[in-house]
Amino acid sequence: MQDSVTEDHAVAIYQAMLDDIRRSYAERDFSIYNHHLHVPQVCSTFGGTEQIDTPEQLQETFNCVCDYLTSLGVTEFKRTCTSAVVFGPNKIIGSHITELIGQGGPLREPYEVWVTLEYLDGRWKVTSSENAVSGTSWQAYAFRQGAQLKMAR
Repeated sequence: MQDSVTEDHAVAIYQAMLDDIRRSYAERDFSIYNHHLHVPQVCSTFGGTEQIDTPEQLQETFNCVCDYLTSLGVTEFKRTCTSAVVFGPNKIIGSHITELIGQGGPLREPYEVWVTLEYLDGRWKVTSSENAVSGTSWQAYAFRQGAQLKMAR
């Protein structure tokens, strides 16, 4: 059981998670990413929902995101917490804005993401995300690639 978390502390927890995941993409370091995500992982876009059930699927999703950011020429993957609300001692639901920036400025329109963090295994972990993007977006593609890994086996 996690000690009582204040709203200010929730924002700090959420932003630290965002910063670490941004760093995982920049360094292409799955261990950092994996530290913050729990499987099963539910990922939604306006096009539907995918469930990532295994560490191998999570790795595939991570690889797809890294490949896309590299191919697009992202030099800064900016993620800023806009809110984080405590729902009991073991759950935070927050939102953030994501911006993809390249040498010449923004590469895509900023978009909002809502994330559920749960206190599991002694740390805060992402259990689900809702991305305000279309079902044909790169995020939806990465989620589908990860989820479909189980179908290929």
